[in-house]
Parts: sequence; C-alpha cells; structure tokens
Amino acid sequence: PIVTPTVNVTLPEIAVPVQSPAPQPANPEKPRQKPTSMVGQVNEILQEKLALSPIPDTVIQLSEDNKMGVIVRINQSIYHGIDSVPASPARAVIQSAVDEWIRRSEKR
Repeated sequence: PIVTPTVNVTLPEIAVPVQSPAPQPANPEKPRQKPTSMVGQVNEILQEKLALSPIPDTVIQLSEDNKMGVIVRINQSIYHGIDSVPASPARAVIQSAVDEWIRRSEKR
C-alpha cells in the first residue's frame, strides 16, 4: 500500500467585508390613492374626524351604491342615505365631515 503523507498548513485569516442589504420597513406601505368620488372624499374626511371625536372606536363608513345612493355603516347598522341616520354623535361626526368637504371644495 502507498501511504501519502499528510501536511497541515494553516492559512492566514482574511477578513472579507460582507455588505448587508439596506434595512426594509416591516410593512412597506403603498402610496394611497386619493378617492375620486364625492362620497369617497367625504369618507376620508370622516375617518380623520372620527379619530379625533368622542367616539373614535365607533366604525363609521360611507360608501356608494349605484341603485341605493349613499350607504352609511355605523358598527353593525346600515342606513340608506345620511338623512336616515338617527340624531346621534355618529350623525354629528358625519355631518361635520360633509361640512368640511363643502368648505374644502369651495376653495378649489
């Protein structure tokens, strides 16, 4: 049998810089598109006002239906049109958002 001698060679350590990728945000947000419909614009204002209102935990959403017109959702209740919402803090916040939309649209 042929025996091959073993040679132990120690190579010097060479530091190689490793470039890490730039940190990414945990949840990158896509730029939001501004609503184009009047109801969408009023709903956006409504959400801003609702967050600062005495009832920030109330779910209020405005949407539109081709046949029914404006649909108002307050928590689990659905109303057809803003006028059908009973007098309440929710109705006051909705009206405030409508008034703000009118004020902003008159400035254009």
